[in-house]
Amino acid sequence: MKDGLTEYLVAVESSPGEGRCQGELWVKINGTKGSTGFVNLGRICGCDYSEYVNFRAPFVDNIVSIDASVKSDRDDGWYPKSIVVRQGDSATHIMGGKWVHQGEIVNFAVSAKIYSITINAKNAKKANTNGTVYVTLEDYKGVCSEKLNATMMSKAINALEFGDKIKLLVGVPKDFGTLKIARFEFGDGFTVKRGCWLESIGVKMLGGNSDEACYIKADINKWGKKGEPVIVRL
Repeated sequence: MKDGLTEYLVAVESSPGEGRCQGELWVKINGTKGSTGFVNLGRICGCDYSEYVNFRAPFVDNIVSIDASVKSDRDDGWYPKSIVVRQGDSATHIMGGKWVHQGEIVNFAVSAKIYSITINAKNAKKANTNGTVYVTLEDYKGVCSEKLNATMMSKAINALEFGDKIKLLVGVPKDFGTLKIARFEFGDGFTVKRGCWLESIGVKMLGGNSDEACYIKADINKWGKKGEPVIVRL
């Protein structure tokens, strides 16, 4: 948070090809009691998340959802494939694919499954750790011929003790399919081996790093309803 406002990151992935411009990106912030705000993020061009735009919204604690749309100035079949809205340490993906004609604005509503992940730190040697915990979720659909980094979340940890539980809220787009925890590490460089496949039914595999004798247990409990507009917070 800066200057009393919440900062967001928006990334737009265009259709594969020549990296041609798609049009103007607009974001609508929906707050409580019907309050709304609009932000024009400018023209969107390129592929592979070539456009990352920071913006601030005059809502801090009362944001209900975020809609993103593209007002196109083209009419030749080019369209954004996906839009990512990131708030601080969490991210929500908006999967697009609908062509918006010139002068038309169509909202890609924020829709995600929300999971609560509790991670038990069971390493006595590395118990006292200050810094940041990072969790990366990866999707393997090959969007724009690249692996899509679904969510990067971080949470400051003060003096993590043996057996402490780290609870993270992870926003998972409803059409992403299988996700994997690709990285889990503490701020001091202690990294846990890749593992922990996440599916709608829960944890398929537990990951650990034998060299550091660390073991992670992720308990997945669905929170919220499928398709419900949400903003994920830590």
